Amino acid sequence: MKEQSRGRSRGKSSKLKSKKSWLISLAAAAAAVLVIVSAMAALRGRDTLTIKEPAYLCINGTRTDLGAGATLYHKDDSTTIRFSGKKYSLETTPVITADESSIIMQRSSSWNRIDDDCIYRLDYFTTISRDEEGILIKRRQKESRDISGFIYDNSDTYVFLEPVTLIYNDQVRELEPMTIVQVAYMDRIQIFGPGVETVFETVTSEAVTAEFSNKKRVNLATDRCYAVNGAWRLLFMPLEALPEMK
Repeated sequence: MKEQSRGRSRGKSSKLKSKKSWLISLAAAAAAVLVIVSAMAALRGRDTLTIKEPAYLCINGTRTDLGAGATLYHKDDSTTIRFSGKKYSLETTPVITADESSIIMQRSSSWNRIDDDCIYRLDYFTTISRDEEGILIKRRQKESRDISGFIYDNSDTYVFLEPVTLIYNDQVRELEPMTIVQVAYMDRIQIFGPGVETVFETVTSEAVTAEFSNKKRVNLATDRCYAVNGAWRLLFMPLEALPEMK
């Protein structure tokens, strides 16, 4: 009888241990799922940006308004805008807030500093803003007020961060900081930005040049940056190879 009682006790103990182990495994699995879900939520948050204030874009010389609440979605190296139940693929055009204080880059870009020739990567959703202290570049937790040069989106878009002289079609224009210029080779030029009267016209040659105060130049049609001595480099480059903004 005693042996039978001991056997039953051992059987109950084994079942309790087995149940306890199962509960521990279930808790561990639930915790792992929670971590994965949290990580995915954080990733989704990183790849979306909701613009709380009204904003607009310039497309072929025409202003397109976006009301407050437009959301930028970045996936598979491209960005779309979702607003009022509609989806727009206009990632080549920076978004400008209606109060004219900020520019939001939809694409990753390079920041080419003219003063020291340093080049940094600016990931998508980088914001260029202006306040009483000057111009601020910000992306996530990184920001800089040590401003020089221009931002280039590896295609046709330039955002100038300091005054430049733009020469094309035998015209000379003095551009203010935060002016955006888009040039399609031997085709069209569009000039716009916060507080800038939009220009959209045909370019008649590949001579579309922006000159800085230190005499360095950029050809916006051929995407070349020229040193004072005439040496040049192409601006297009693999952005993933560049260091992030400090």
